[in-house]
Amino acid sequence: MVPGTFFSVVGGNIQAFARQRDSRIGGESHLIKGFAGTAVEMEGCDPAAFNVEELVRHHKLQERKTLTTDVILEDLDFQGLAAVSAFHFLDVLIQFVHGL
Repeated sequence: MVPGTFFSVVGGNIQAFARQRDSRIGGESHLIKGFAGTAVEMEGCDPAAFNVEELVRHHKLQERKTLTTDVILEDLDFQGLAAVSAFHFLDVLIQFVHGL
């Protein structure tokens, strides 16, 4: 792992019930418990995005009280979203429609 590399880790508990199908002496059904997870390397992220001090500072300012849908909509780049959507659509067409 390279210093300054960031990962997003998603995981959770998993459980599976292993039922004993044949009736032998000492044969019991078991609950198998474990953890499953995925780590995704976050490429091209600004390391400042993981600054905990900045997160605590914003939390103390309680800026979420002034958050409205208009503020969120101003932050969205709708032209960029439309371009990415068009690219994904074309990518699917190119991969799955062999006549193109």
